[in-house]
Amino acid sequence: MSSATGEKSGNYNTAASTCGPSPPEEALCSLHSEKLRLFCLDHQQPVCLVCRDSRTHTNHRFRPIDEAAQDLREELQKSLQPFQEKLKLFEEVQVKFDQTAGHMKVQAQHTETQIKSSLRSFTSF
Repeated sequence: MSSATGEKSGNYNTAASTCGPSPPEEALCSLHSEKLRLFCLDHQQPVCLVCRDSRTHTNHRFRPIDEAAQDLREELQKSLQPFQEKLKLFEEVQVKFDQTAGHMKVQAQHTETQIKSSLRSFTSF
């Protein structure tokens, strides 16, 4: 599945049912065509039970795939939070920018109207 250097390889495929409602796709090991039930914490990739017992994963740490997925979701959510906060701040700044731009446009139109009015009064003399 992975080399001794810790490289990740995509040794899994997904197989989906062809009839009836689509159940969640179930990933299979491309080496052994077994269900990927575990997650190798050392290689950060899903593995089947045969791969777990192979030399490639000797002395590695494993978690059930669902548990590892939940841990990774939580980690991703924590990583995502600062970006969500920055996005919210950006959106607030964008609203203020748009309001300021609208106000400036109204002021420019008002100034243009005043200048034209002043020019008309000067030219009428």
